[in-house]
Amino acid sequence: MQQNKLDLVIKKYLKVLKLRPDYTVAVYNLGIALDNQGKTDEAIPYFLKALKDMPQNADAFFKTANAFFKTGDSESAIIYYQKAIRINPDFVNAHCNLGVLLFQKGDIDGAVSSFKAALKLQLDFKPAQQYLKKTMMVRSKKL
Repeated sequence: MQQNKLDLVIKKYLKVLKLRPDYTVAVYNLGIALDNQGKTDEAIPYFLKALKDMPQNADAFFKTANAFFKTGDSESAIIYYQKAIRINPDFVNAHCNLGVLLFQKGDIDGAVSSFKAALKLQLDFKPAQQYLKKTMMVRSKKL
């Protein structure tokens, strides 16, 4: 996967999973490879299957949320970002991505809270700074 030979990687993981269908690492990595190849809809079931055996893996919840985000399933993405944050409250990118989705849904206060949480963890995190500024402008126009 590090050499970006995704077709080969996918074939190998599918072969492994024929022999050991419950091999969680292969299931999860197949999801990652499919997602990296742009086959996000195909990746999601693999992510979800892997999560059953990885209930404390914040990164797996984050990647699953990103996949839902890419496919336009904002509600599911929000749920999985929140789960990633519950597991790892210091997950800066999860806070920021959650803020983006909350902003898109019109939950300005929730978005502000998420962006501030990201910036509390990493003051110089540019995406959160930019989104917070935009969100605060929208908030001030609503008042």
